[in-house]
Amino acid sequence: MLRAPVSRMDILTPAEISAINRSSVLVQKYSQIIDRESAYEILTNKVSEAKVEAKAETKVEVERKEGEGHSIMKRHVSMVEGVPKRHRIR
Repeated sequence: MLRAPVSRMDILTPAEISAINRSSVLVQKYSQIIDRESAYEILTNKVSEAKVEAKAETKVEVERKEGEGHSIMKRHVSMVEGVPKRHRIR
């Protein structure tokens, strides 16, 4: 025994589609357009921020090394200059 289908086996008319869409909770929820930030955009922002931070850290590191280099040279020069003063031949 087979039971005959209860539904209609035909194409829906545009009016029927509109009526179904108006009454459907799912269509109301999922028909809203939401423009969220994509994963690509988030990762691109993180990469660009990391590059800026790395560049700033590199600049600070170079400045720090340059500062240390000058202080080492000054200490070295002062030590070299100080030695002959202490050990002068009289």
